[in-house]
Amino acid sequence: DVLEVLFGSNARVRLMRLFLVNPNEIFDQKTIVKRLGINSAILAREVRLLESIEYIKQSTRVSSVKFGVGKKIVKKRTRGLCLVRDFLYLNELAAFFASSAHSAREKILHNAKGIGKVSLLIIAGSLIGQDTARVDVFIVGDALKKARIDRMLRAVEMDIGKEIVYAIMPTKEFQYRYGMYDRFIKDLFDNPHEILVNKLGIA
Repeated sequence: DVLEVLFGSNARVRLMRLFLVNPNEIFDQKTIVKRLGINSAILAREVRLLESIEYIKQSTRVSSVKFGVGKKIVKKRTRGLCLVRDFLYLNELAAFFASSAHSAREKILHNAKGIGKVSLLIIAGSLIGQDTARVDVFIVGDALKKARIDRMLRAVEMDIGKEIVYAIMPTKEFQYRYGMYDRFIKDLFDNPHEILVNKLGIA
């Protein structure tokens, strides 16, 4: 991985991208470990390094949440790390990471061979730089292995720093809904998307 070589470690690349694509979020250590699959000791080292160059910083957010049977509103304090929005090279890094997003497409396309008989595979949403799509990945096929799909997309989530929303559908059901101008299918094709596998001759 080119980015891993340039930045010194895969953990650092994942960590930098996590904050870059979620600039308004505050992440605690537990959430970062779970989302990125980084060892706690390695994470602590990388956090210290990124804090030292003022890429990330400690931060606290107070929000109102409803709690208990009576739905009493209480204040919740979230403490963790967030991106330093005025980091000197932020724009350059954003452009650089965006140019490497094709690796997620390649990983999905490569691993799609082992998830079942895929007849149509579409990516949208965060995988193509859009935030308005209902799903990021749409898979049509038969004998699809959901556990393998989950593992494949979990690995991609660790790389891109974003949770992936996906939907799967049997081929016959898709063909019926496509012919009936189903709202979900229509929205998918009306909005920005990219077709990675197309065995159905969809224009």
